[in-house]
Amino acid sequence: MSAVFSSSACLRVRLLTSLSRSALWLATAASPVWAQGSAPEPSPVELSVITIQGSRDPGVTETSGSYTAKAMSTATGLSLSIRETPQSVSVVSRQMMDDRGMQTTADALQSAPGVSVTRSDTNRYSFSSRGFAIDNYQFDGWTQPVLSPWAFGESNLDLVVFDRVEVVRGATGLMTGAGNPSAAVNYVRKRPLRDLAFSAGVQTGSWDFARGYADVSAPISQDGRVRGRLVGAYGKGNSYTDWQDTQTRTLYGVMTADLIPGMELSGGVAYQSSANNGFGSGFPLFYSDGSRTDFKRSVSNNSDWSRIENDTLTGFVDVSHQFANHLKLRLSYNQSHTDASMKQIFRGGYPDRDTGLGMSNSYSFYKGEVRRQAFNAALSGPVELFGKEHEFSVGWTTSRDRVSFPQYRAMAPLPDAGSFYQPGLVSEPVWSANPSQADDTDNRQSGAYAVARLSLRDNLRLMVGGRLSNWETDQTYFGAKRQYRHRNELIPYAGLTYDFDDSYTTYASYTAIFKPQNARDEQGEILAPITGTSYELGLKAAWLDGRLNAAVSVFQTRQDNLAQATGKQVMGAPPNTPAYRPVSGAKVEGIELELGGEVMPGWNVASSLTTFTAKDAQGKPINTNKPRTLFKLFTTYRMQGDWQGLTVGGGIDWQNRMYQDATAPGRNVVKVEQGSYAIVNVMARYDFNKRMSATLNVNNLFDKKYYSQIGFYNQGWYGAPQNVMLSLKAQY
Repeated sequence: MSAVFSSSACLRVRLLTSLSRSALWLATAASPVWAQGSAPEPSPVELSVITIQGSRDPGVTETSGSYTAKAMSTATGLSLSIRETPQSVSVVSRQMMDDRGMQTTADALQSAPGVSVTRSDTNRYSFSSRGFAIDNYQFDGWTQPVLSPWAFGESNLDLVVFDRVEVVRGATGLMTGAGNPSAAVNYVRKRPLRDLAFSAGVQTGSWDFARGYADVSAPISQDGRVRGRLVGAYGKGNSYTDWQDTQTRTLYGVMTADLIPGMELSGGVAYQSSANNGFGSGFPLFYSDGSRTDFKRSVSNNSDWSRIENDTLTGFVDVSHQFANHLKLRLSYNQSHTDASMKQIFRGGYPDRDTGLGMSNSYSFYKGEVRRQAFNAALSGPVELFGKEHEFSVGWTTSRDRVSFPQYRAMAPLPDAGSFYQPGLVSEPVWSANPSQADDTDNRQSGAYAVARLSLRDNLRLMVGGRLSNWETDQTYFGAKRQYRHRNELIPYAGLTYDFDDSYTTYASYTAIFKPQNARDEQGEILAPITGTSYELGLKAAWLDGRLNAAVSVFQTRQDNLAQATGKQVMGAPPNTPAYRPVSGAKVEGIELELGGEVMPGWNVASSLTTFTAKDAQGKPINTNKPRTLFKLFTTYRMQGDWQGLTVGGGIDWQNRMYQDATAPGRNVVKVEQGSYAIVNVMARYDFNKRMSATLNVNNLFDKKYYSQIGFYNQGWYGAPQNVMLSLKAQY
């Protein structure tokens, strides 16, 4: 996606100045603004309007032009640099989103270190890290649960709203409570700037893709104490998959006011809508004679009347106050309302090689809503004790999710599924006008946490803390009533950092794991909570005043009651509801390496390598449908001299094999796999001047054919072929 807001050189200098903590950083920001799409030396006019004094969010990336961030609080609730945080943390910055042409949150996570992406069906994605599914999502630092299986495109939001995406890998129970030891993903929304800024752009690309966006931020009061921002985007396009198209609409408005010295109030509303005609599942892996299929990547397993859509309206209020003693109080309230529907034909089984006939089918139509609300409070800051300055953070969070999804049954006589080779000819059934119960869930979470960062010595700091969590679920699931209560579950956390010098820090961290899960066995019963421990040891480096960061870490996670897919279905549930079994004594061990930021003026790089093993108590591999090794590299370089308007870049995403048992005709169990593969992406941007630019992105340059998902219900999904996108942007 082309940048929705990659501000002008003037704005970049202003915000970098606001982030300054030292004369050195100020001098760097005010001089060469390399790698940010501006001339090597800012003009006197740009320097004269540097007015922002102290940003409330030191992690802002949209005006930095960097592939890293100065600070983030996703891991511990304390605003710390990447080097100071005793866990593996990464950021997908606004500049990286722009350079790689990212459009959605799925694109952002695809590029994040250690994260693998699986496409379950037309527009529903699942993400994993360190062998586990990612199930903890935050917005502006506060947890926002996504309840499976009722995710109707919420995993694939438009990036036009966000400044950056922060990822903390490993167990994150201190801030998120219950969850897998995979990662926590924090989507950080854009906030108003103090001065007038505007950007707009259009994009066009493969499969008739077209998109337009606009982003304006302006002071409302003359002194800039009250300011607002409005962002909008509209996109539509077809797909490399037959009988499929997508339409997205996004509108985001936010206002910020400085009420009194030190107090800031923000409030906003976000509307995001997506609709997919031709919604469908994957394609069969076997023909009826037992041989493997090998279709074109345009193969589809849907119909022209199938459709999935969601409309989500979110409102939030966020107030923070910085006291004279540097303590900070933050209160936040969020509420969202999602209306969603899905109707489709699900074809299972195995088609005849010649005719495409012989597959089984079922018809489903769900239409319902999800209501979410959350309140959060936190107090953090420094404290003097025993002659040294320490830091602490205490907080309390509570959230409630209410899900109501009835189903509308298909009335007899049911249409024939027809030939798999002619999906568009399947007629839509007549649906019952009276809904029947499918899933009604009321889920409540609450928890209090406390963490302290103690200065044992000038270069040695100890972090200790914990979270006390409660979880309540009342559910009627296809007629079966269930009630779950987990109270006062303590999740301890500890971390230690030691600074060798001004550049290098070693660290160690520990946290417990507790996760009530929504995974079900074949009878529909929810599995017992996951418990375990997670350890991490690493070395971090920060160079060039934090503009370039590197890290190496080793980790180990042990779990009991880990849900592992059986390849079968929950009886009586929707067709796309997989069944799981609990695995005891699961152990994951691995290593990660990462380098990100500005290597030298004009040269940005984001590189990472993750490899791990995952086994159960008997030493057998688990979760083999996720790759064990990931290597990601993307770099850009801004030319110098006469070619300084041109930025070129490219990269490679490589992963090793993934495999899973599937059932072939005759109930034969066959191991299906996707071997190791690499995808190469390139880009070029030309800045005509400081206001206009054009960017060309070519993804999957060598048109590699591969499975992006394999074995889910004995079906597969192909990754996207080579595709091209051209973006034009104007900014002020």
